[in-house]
Amino acid sequence: MMSFLESNSMKPITVLMLVCFTTIGELVLARSSNLHEWTQFKREHGKVYQSPEEDAQRFSLYLAAKERVFEHNANQQANYKLSLNHMSDWTLAERARLRGFHYDPIEHDRRVESSRDEPFLQEILSDSTPIPAEVDWRKVPNRVGPVK
Repeated sequence: MMSFLESNSMKPITVLMLVCFTTIGELVLARSSNLHEWTQFKREHGKVYQSPEEDAQRFSLYLAAKERVFEHNANQQANYKLSLNHMSDWTLAERARLRGFHYDPIEHDRRVESSRDEPFLQEILSDSTPIPAEVDWRKVPNRVGPVK
């Protein structure tokens, strides 16, 4: 007599269950691996967050960065490789601050208005001395240093 698991009707179900358990197991291991890497990343870079919500947000940013690095490095046409670093959990705004000058139109207007009141600018503006068409700065004392 055949057992219930050996019957032909149960083979597809058994195979499907094995595939599901294997997939779930791989997802759990991948999630566990990502959490372990995240813990290592925070430890390596001295990262401490204010709340679990911020930690979750930073983890999401880290995973997105990790995915970008993986996709780029998988591209055989790329002539350089990427890797994760201490900025891998930063937002776009945080990374934008590294790019230097930030134009603030209100601050610019305030500075322009206040600079118009400065006396040295008034003196320059009121000077009627003609401006030369060209200047050889090599002949002007203390303007050009020697060639090194």
